[in-house]
Amino acid sequence: MTQKALELLDRQQVLSHPDLRVDITAGSLPAAQPKTEWPLPRTQDYVLAFVLNEDGQALIVEGYRPNLGRISWQVLGGPLPSGEEPIEGVARMLVQITGYQANSWRHLTSLVTDGDHRAGVGHFFLGRNAIRVAQPSIIPTLPYEVKWIRLGELKRALWDGRISGTSYATAVALGLLAVGYY
Repeated sequence: MTQKALELLDRQQVLSHPDLRVDITAGSLPAAQPKTEWPLPRTQDYVLAFVLNEDGQALIVEGYRPNLGRISWQVLGGPLPSGEEPIEGVARMLVQITGYQANSWRHLTSLVTDGDHRAGVGHFFLGRNAIRVAQPSIIPTLPYEVKWIRLGELKRALWDGRISGTSYATAVALGLLAVGYY
C-alpha cells in the first residue's frame, strides 16, 4: 500500500518545558478530512542499559518512582543531553550513578518511544563485565539502591511487576535476548 506523505499545514507550540515540548500540528492526509489537528509531544532522547558484572549478574536500580507511586526496579539510564552521543552518555551515566564501568558496550537498538507522537528516542545498550572504579558522583534527588540480580530473577521481575516501566522492561528483554537467556 502506497501512501502520500502528510502535508504539514501548520505547527504551533503550546507548551515549552525543559523536559517536554508540545506542538499542535495541523496537516492534510490523503483520503482524510481536509485538515486534521493533533498534539505532538517531544521529550528528550534517552539511554538505557542492561549491564552485567563479571559474575553475569544484571545491574538494577531500585527506588521510589513518583509517577508510579511505589518502589520499582529500573535499569540504568536517563535523558541524553543535546549533542552527546548515546554511547558516551550511557558510559558516563554508569560511572556517575553507580561508580561502575563496563569493559565493553554493544548498541542493541534505538526505538521511537511512541510511533504516533515520536515523543523521544530510546537508545538501548548492553554493557558487560562492569567493575567498581569510583564512588557514585551524582547526588540523587530520590534515594535508590544499586543491586546485582541473577538473570532468572530478573526475567521473573518482568512478569511480576517489579519492573513497571515499558522502557525498562524493553531494555531487560533486549538484554536477556542479547545474552541468549530466553
